Amino acid sequence: MKYVIKHYPKYILLFAILSLVLAVITVSDALVLQFIINNVKDSSKIPYYVIVISVMVFILLEGFAYYFQQFNSEYLAKKAVNLYRGIVFRRITAQRISIFDNHTPSKYVSLMTAQMDNLDENYFAAIFWAFYLIIQFIVACVIALAVNPTMAIIAIILSIPNLLLPLIFRKVLENTKIKTIKQTDLYIAKISDYLFGFADWKINGGSKLIDTQEKIENTRVLQFQKSELKAQNLSTAFNHAFSNVLYLGTWLIGAFFILNKQMTMASVVAFSQLVINISFPIYSCADMFSQIVGGKKLFEKIETEIPVNSNELQNNLQLDTFKKISFRDVTFKNDQKKILDSLNLDILANQKYVIKGPSGSGKTTFLKILTKQILNYKGLITFNELDITNIADQTLYSKIGYLPQHGHIFETTLANNLSLYQNKTNKDLIEVLKFVELNKWANEDSLSKQISSESISGGEAKRIELARLLLQNKEILILDEFSSGLDKDTLRKVEDRIFSLPHQTVLYVTHVYSNELINKADQIIQF
Repeated sequence: MKYVIKHYPKYILLFAILSLVLAVITVSDALVLQFIINNVKDSSKIPYYVIVISVMVFILLEGFAYYFQQFNSEYLAKKAVNLYRGIVFRRITAQRISIFDNHTPSKYVSLMTAQMDNLDENYFAAIFWAFYLIIQFIVACVIALAVNPTMAIIAIILSIPNLLLPLIFRKVLENTKIKTIKQTDLYIAKISDYLFGFADWKINGGSKLIDTQEKIENTRVLQFQKSELKAQNLSTAFNHAFSNVLYLGTWLIGAFFILNKQMTMASVVAFSQLVINISFPIYSCADMFSQIVGGKKLFEKIETEIPVNSNELQNNLQLDTFKKISFRDVTFKNDQKKILDSLNLDILANQKYVIKGPSGSGKTTFLKILTKQILNYKGLITFNELDITNIADQTLYSKIGYLPQHGHIFETTLANNLSLYQNKTNKDLIEVLKFVELNKWANEDSLSKQISSESISGGEAKRIELARLLLQNKEILILDEFSSGLDKDTLRKVEDRIFSLPHQTVLYVTHVYSNELINKADQIIQF
């Protein structure tokens, strides 16, 4: 809520005013009932048609107040989720790559969609509704004290058990909610894993096994949901019982006062309506409490999993024109297996390097260490004699362009895929498409073409990713297995152009190479 209060103070103030107005009008139902009964008993006081018109005006006022308060409340909850979703997304994208990779994309998607919807309903909306109910409770108590202080105090005393219920059930509600959230997250992760491997198990006869695994995970989710519902409904049952004690107890006390001629029937009816306006907020808040507790736990879970980025270096260090990157005794282990062992090498400006070696020899690991995707290595890496651990990630990335082994094509236009939504002229986009041998798309009409990874071939995707990289005009270009999916003739033409770039350092990783490619390189790095 701190984010909402900070960003939307005017909306919060408007919500509070509308809530107070609606609470006063709603609680005034009791006075309207008393007004009707008193005047029906003595019709000489006010004509019946005046009573009808007065009640109709009251109903209209209550309707208008209800509409504006509810709309403002629900819209404020939507704005709160919208605000928090943006905050979380910016935190996700601000993470270091090494931190980002701790979770799968499906985890982040679940967080940004299903879990945000959960927060909307079970946290923000519930808090605003509970706030209104508290105002209604206070207004009802004030009016009740004005009508009959003795009965008001008795009613408030009878409501104490309902007020204590949330505190009694808090721990069990929290625990069951946390377990349900964790199991749901696990189910989403499992299903995402199964669907990513759809073709593998579909073709290779694993359908029954996958179905069985899904049923197991789904049943576990249901079991935790059942436990959560048990806790919620046990709390609700006690809440309902104590609310009946309050309501019926008020009638019994009212009957006593009528018998002793200390109250009229109209006063008892009015007071019983006031008690409803006292008990309803308590009853609803007790139920709402379980939602808010669960929502708060989800909010805290998100805050813990996606904290404010404090690991990224925040300095104004600027890098000069690239001269040299040095690796000194760099070692990296993965699952007790040495991937890199005391690596020593220098990468010099404007040089072209072919990095070769069999699959699993450490080529991609080397690139990930260089681009700070892997941080838990031993040894020293310097950029222009500066330890890269002291260089902010974005500062380093301003010098390095990286085409990963498995890149990504966004579901948008060709132009947006090339420019990454930056301002680039059509002339620049067309020129770079020609550079990467995508001449069929090197025209203005094709730039607005919608593409996705499914609508283009693997070789086309690789060349679009290369074109995207070249448009950034970085000093260092890193290409990891660029040759995958390209025919020999196209690959040869593009490689000629890459290795002829006059002012850029190229690290070209491949496990498929020819003597022609070797001859183009200034140096071969063997893994």
